[in-house]
Amino acid sequence: MFESVSGKFYEYISIFSIPISLYIIMRYMYLTSAKPKIARNTEKAFFDKGIIIAALILLAILFFSFYFEKIVEIMK
Repeated sequence: MFESVSGKFYEYISIFSIPISLYIIMRYMYLTSAKPKIARNTEKAFFDKGIIIAALILLAILFFSFYFEKIVEIMK
């Protein structure tokens, strides 16, 4: 019924995107509820250092996990 499938590391690295995504959501919720200046203009939360760094890490992980084979082909 269930077959054991051996996957490669770059296929499973996208799992690390889950806690990073949760961090971005929770950070946004914190900023909009705890800081009245950001609560009035919620678009200012997107320029928070923590959200920007987490978003860059998230994009790097997803790019690496989805396009690893293409990157290797280009490098050859």
